[in-house]
Amino acid sequence: MARLGRVALAIAFGIISILAFVHPGDSFEALATIFAFYLLFRGVFDIVVALVGRERPLWWLTLVLGSVQILLAFWAAGDFGHKAFLLVVWVGASALAHGVLQIARAFELRP
Repeated sequence: MARLGRVALAIAFGIISILAFVHPGDSFEALATIFAFYLLFRGVFDIVVALVGRERPLWWLTLVLGSVQILLAFWAAGDFGHKAFLLVVWVGASALAHGVLQIARAFELRP
């Protein structure tokens, strides 16, 4: 059963890769949309974690970074003017926010 699932997934990925080469503009829009949903869900999750864990010392930083990720999600979903450039900026800004959040969480673990 698992082998059948892997074969079906391989066929689906093959079809999707061919479509990405045929219509690269649509591929960027789809990738930006998927990334916008990721940022939205990640930002909402970070805000909920920050509000639930208000007893932690740097809870407000998680709240701010979650808000920034939600703003990036709406920006990613709305503007497709310079797709390639903006996609790199969105990924870079998201990685920067995630890195700052991880550093803040590392300082929280320090006694």
